[in-house]
Amino acid sequence: MDEERRERSRRRREERGAGGGEKREQQEERREREQQEERREEQEERRERRGGEKRERSRRREERENSRRREERGAGGEKRERTAGGEKREEQEERREREQQEERREREQQEERRERSRRREERENSRRREREEQEERRERESRRREERENSRRREERGAGGEKREREQQEERREEQEGKKRENRGERREEQEERRERRSRRREERENSRRREERENSRRREERGAGGEEREREEERREQRTAGGEKRRRAEEERRKREREQQEERREREQQEERRERSRRREERENSRRREERENSRRREERGAGRREERENSRRREERENSRRREERENSRRREERGAGGEKRERTAGGEKREERGGEREETAGGEKREEQEERREERNSRRREEQRNRRREERGDSRRREERGAGGEKRERTAGGEKRKRTAGGEKREEQEERREREQQEERREEQEERRERSRRRRERERTAGGEKREGQEEERRERSRRREERRTAGGEKRERTAGGEKREEQEREERENSRRRERERTQRREERGAGGREERENSRRREEEQEERREREQQEERREEQEERRERRSRRREERENSRRREERENSRRREERGTGGEKRERTAGGEKRGAGGEKRREQQEERREREQQEERKERSRRRREERENSRRREERENSRRREERGAGGEKREEQEEEEEENSRRREERGTGGEEREQQEERRERSRRREEREQQEERERGTGGEKRERTAGGEKREEQEEGEKRERTRRKRREKVRAAGGEKREDQEEKEERGAGGERGRGGKDREGEDRRERMRKGEQQEERRERRRR
Repeated sequence: MDEERRERSRRRREERGAGGGEKREQQEERREREQQEERREEQEERRERRGGEKRERSRRREERENSRRREERGAGGEKRERTAGGEKREEQEERREREQQEERREREQQEERRERSRRREERENSRRREREEQEERRERESRRREERENSRRREERGAGGEKREREQQEERREEQEGKKRENRGERREEQEERRERRSRRREERENSRRREERENSRRREERGAGGEEREREEERREQRTAGGEKRRRAEEERRKREREQQEERREREQQEERRERSRRREERENSRRREERENSRRREERGAGRREERENSRRREERENSRRREERENSRRREERGAGGEKRERTAGGEKREERGGEREETAGGEKREEQEERREERNSRRREEQRNRRREERGDSRRREERGAGGEKRERTAGGEKRKRTAGGEKREEQEERREREQQEERREEQEERRERSRRRRERERTAGGEKREGQEEERRERSRRREERRTAGGEKRERTAGGEKREEQEREERENSRRRERERTQRREERGAGGREERENSRRREEEQEERREREQQEERREEQEERRERRSRRREERENSRRREERENSRRREERGTGGEKRERTAGGEKRGAGGEKRREQQEERREREQQEERKERSRRRREERENSRRREERENSRRREERGAGGEKREEQEEEEEENSRRREERGTGGEEREQQEERRERSRRREEREQQEERERGTGGEKRERTAGGEKREEQEEGEKRERTRRKRREKVRAAGGEKREDQEEKEERGAGGERGRGGKDREGEDRRERMRKGEQQEERRERRRR
């Protein structure tokens, strides 16, 4: 314990530096000492309770021993003549002495408890005072720092920027007020928790004391007027019976075990609470340090982009608050689970009832488990989405910081103007492109992982009750190896999966298999038990087939909905990325225009300004037109999907009604053949119409087309619109070379990605499209593909109708 404390204090010293953090360190040590004292006091209380029980048991043993001796003496050992009244007086005196001793002991224990509670309250008050003093010191230091900073800024700026300074002070004050409010709320919550714990302990002590008093009074009453004879008679009877003492010992052992379990549970809960408190404290400390570092960095970088930084800090605070809320909710749930989730000892009858209840639950189809799994999947997908958003925001912040940083563009002033000199040879745009592509790759990889995980879980749920455990394991092994290979080829890192996670998955799989096996055995027993076994089997088979059909329909619906959601998410992300890229391009073009070729602001004629404004307007109109076209495409796609779903649903209904009619006549062989035909036709339809691969190809083509259109638009604007800048022949040549290199790099990357995913055929198609039609392909190719798809669907429906007519 001491070693850990020293290690923690050394780490803290290293983190904070030797100077200002010693006081906090001492406070931490003092806090730990107080926690140790609290633990020691709790142990003493437990020891006292155990000691009281031991004393009670020893007292009973002595009484039994004395009564036995008295009986032996009375039966004939020494035969002392004692009057009945004398013996009674002696026993009463002994009883009185024992009662007085017990009362004294109880008074002493109450005094000790009061003393401990008083010490605990004093410690709490001293801690609270220290925290308040620390807060005040921090506020004073921050005020002094602000005043020094303000005076320095006033000296630098002079009288002109006082209004801005006041606004900044107001903002800082608001931030500090918000932090203080948060800290106060957390302190209040901790105090509430402590109060609740104290009141619970007090109630438990009071209840145990009352129980003891009731027990003692009951014994005294029994012992009183003539109850001793009965007690002796009972003891003799118990001694006479062979197993009386044994039963009593077993009962005492059981009570003892129960008390120890309760104690252990209480200790576990307290340890959990302490761990939770310490973790929260560390998190608050870390967040405070992060905020301090962030504030100092902001003060250094302040000048450009204050609004952005405020927005980012607000988002961070919101995320932090939501995280804290989640943690509080989780800790509350853990406490509830801990309080009511222990395993109770069950009698044989209780176990039987549970088994019957389990059978009823399992025969209901295990819907509860499926709902839980669906909820778990939703939670995991939400969590992954939040992590992705967080990573994207962090990447965006780091990118902005890099762009804003002091070493982005070194200005070199010459005698004849201001030349801009870029550090890495004007490759800032290229780095942005590469970063964007990396982010897109990561997002695609995560989506693929999600899809695979969902499909794996679905397969596990769909696996029928035909003893396919070995096949399932083989399938899982193949799936894992395939996933490993894909990750290796796509360049993604292998996620380290702990042994505990795999073990949990194995356990869940085994539980599902066992439940299915039990259900099969129960149905089999019921069928064998019944009188009309064959009819029952036939009915159960039909029911199972109908359930299977219903399940397949539901799963198909779910798959389609998930695909639609994925497509919508992808389209939304594409739009967001496209809009942000356009904004950046507009910003960069504006900056380039402002910068000019030599960094000097040229005087523009009124006509030139007009032309520049006209070019800007044209660009905005083109972007709006593009966005409208994309929305129209999305609507058209969703309409087509709805129609496809509706047609497939009608086909299924027709097929089911036909099967029901034929089933009455009883042709099972024909039914199996038709099922096979239906499965084959469905696969053909999916190959013809569905398939995300074709959709991805269309998206890639659309992206390449848009990119080429953008490049042509930029070239046109550079050549004619805005302001006609004078460029030397060498500058134009350099720009053309850079753009050609950039295009070549993007093509190369695309080829590598496609090759890594194993689609060299798609790569050849893309190269042909890039070399052939270029950027002037427009929407004709997509329209043709849509026509082809519709034609295939029409043919598939006609084939279905012909097949149906033949069957009839």
